[in-house]
Amino acid sequence: MDAAMDNNASSYMDELQKCTLHFRNEFLSKILPSSASCSETICTMLVRRMASRVLIFFIGHSALVRPLSESGKLRVARDMAKLELTVRQNLFPVGAPYQALGALRPVIFLETSQPGGSPLLKALPSSMILHHLYYRAPDELQSPLQRNNLTPLKNSLWLDSQGEDQIWKGIKATLDDYEIKVRAQGDQEFSPVYLLMLQISSSMAKSTSSKY
Repeated sequence: MDAAMDNNASSYMDELQKCTLHFRNEFLSKILPSSASCSETICTMLVRRMASRVLIFFIGHSALVRPLSESGKLRVARDMAKLELTVRQNLFPVGAPYQALGALRPVIFLETSQPGGSPLLKALPSSMILHHLYYRAPDELQSPLQRNNLTPLKNSLWLDSQGEDQIWKGIKATLDDYEIKVRAQGDQEFSPVYLLMLQISSSMAKSTSSKY
């Protein structure tokens, strides 16, 4: 289906909305304090962590989509909007993950020359930004998933278990491979995406833990 002609979110989002609504009605409504109460309980703390987890997990996977067509961008943006509303209504409003979700949505529509100087990037972990940029890169610049011949599931599990330092090593290996390929072909010009990724990765190389 052409997502550009379809104004609905994906079926995944419909299922997520149903599950979180059921979870709220059956469990959270019985254990969370009333809206009039401002007290922080172990329950509110755990639900806040759950809400953050759902948002960051989805953002991370959205950044891995390759290729990403124009209609695909519209679908991802609609999914993000529905996800934000679903988590806010059925789980718990959270700060930084909402900012990250709100930042990635416009970033996917920026021209390749624009993301490097965008203040939106401050709300996103460097690994997510770099993974997002792979979809803009030439085929010769493989993603870590392609380079290591991983299934999407195995790649997801690996990313979920690693800090920014280990993820950076995987990204750097793909950048090094691309440089070797270009030089071996006798080319002197690198893809603008590659140069942008090098620019952004300079800060990631100094990071030793995830922002979240």
